[in-house]
Amino acid sequence: MTYERQMVDVFFENYATYKQDFLQTKEAVKNSNAIYKGQPVPYLHIPKLYDQTDMDTFKMALDGIHQISKKTIALYQEHEAIRALFGFDARLDALIRLPHHYTTTVPMGRFDIFYYGPGDFQFCELNADGASAMNEDHELSQILMNTQLAQAFNDKITTEKFELFHSWVDEVKVIYDDFLKITGAKLKSAETSVTEEITETAEILENSARIPMVAILDFIDKGSSLEFEVFKRTFIEDGFDAIIIDPRDLKVKDGFMFVGDRKIDIVYRRLVTKDLMDRY
Repeated sequence: MTYERQMVDVFFENYATYKQDFLQTKEAVKNSNAIYKGQPVPYLHIPKLYDQTDMDTFKMALDGIHQISKKTIALYQEHEAIRALFGFDARLDALIRLPHHYTTTVPMGRFDIFYYGPGDFQFCELNADGASAMNEDHELSQILMNTQLAQAFNDKITTEKFELFHSWVDEVKVIYDDFLKITGAKLKSAETSVTEEITETAEILENSARIPMVAILDFIDKGSSLEFEVFKRTFIEDGFDAIIIDPRDLKVKDGFMFVGDRKIDIVYRRLVTKDLMDRY
């Protein structure tokens, strides 16, 4: 019998106690940041639990689709016949084929699957740069791990949740290092006119006069502001400057994007492609 099934049985065996637990959890979610379009996100009081066998399947699936994605992008870049299969707007095609000056072609993704059990799954949606619902997942996991019902199983199972924010900032540092090495970039001081050779993100972050500016970029009426705020705070905690900015408020000068007089060094989240093309 699965632990979820056991939780259901325990819930109904102690209905009065766990009904109150459910109501307290509902209030906790309502007062959390697990909010989408102004409303608490839907959730199950009895959480879905995954074990190491499930995790092995997820890793296998992720490694496979990541390799397929990279190969597809490379074929698109190299062969006109492949590009023709996609039928993209010429303006979008031109944007896709601009050089980006770092090695990875899939820096972030959310690959949605229908999951039926270990080794049995089907992909249903591929999301590119900017994975949504990370904040909601973080908030809900924290709340559900601390319900009375979940605590009642502490002597049987050990649960943990994924860290979804600082781990991504760490990866941004790796990608930015790669960009600086490939381009030999010279990052201009934010406080002086001196231009110095910078090759490591860690070196930049040690000097407050050269803090890279991260832009979290989306149409303000489209994006999830709560999640953006969490990412902004995390970037700042880890040594970057960060701003949430609508693309219509950017200025371009000498091939660089600016917010006011501050140059944008890194874009964490770019626009959803359809929104960009709708408002091109």
